[in-house]
Amino acid sequence: MLRAYSLLSRDPQSGSLQVHRLVQAVLRDHLSRPEQLGWQQVVIAALLLAAPPGDDVQHWPLDEQWLPHARQAAAWVEAEPVLQTPIAAGLLDQVVRYLRAQGRYQAALPLAECSRSIRERVLGSDYPDTATALNTLALLYYTLGRLSDALPLAKRVLAIHERLLGPEHPMTQRSRDLVEQLRRQLGD
Repeated sequence: MLRAYSLLSRDPQSGSLQVHRLVQAVLRDHLSRPEQLGWQQVVIAALLLAAPPGDDVQHWPLDEQWLPHARQAAAWVEAEPVLQTPIAAGLLDQVVRYLRAQGRYQAALPLAECSRSIRERVLGSDYPDTATALNTLALLYYTLGRLSDALPLAKRVLAIHERLLGPEHPMTQRSRDLVEQLRRQLGD
């Protein structure tokens, strides 16, 4: 019946189902707030699992199909504290990874900031995933020319890596190199 009224269709090439926006709105309106949040959590986890692998240009067509759904989920995460979990931060990281690979740094920035905030709040400031989120944000600031914003984050990443991995670890050395490069460019 839904297909007869063009409210549901199947894309012949991808096999995916497309549900008309009105049907989506009616379904959402019939869910209680806890049910909506529950389904949003399911969607966030499913999108993380469905994220195309790596930064390979060959995967960009898949990424472009996935991206609008992931961005909608990211908007839910930014707006709803109960959705701000490590899984949601992982989804944000995947969106940031893709946007960075495409050179869309400004679009990636708020998502990287949100991921860092979630990881610090949920996991703590010394957790390895928090260091990764801080490093991603520092690199985005660096790329955007915001060196004075990047340096404190890079210093935090270096301190975490030294504490968790030791001073000789390759990741610690890369962190040290970034701090030194930022200091040189800022004239410190």
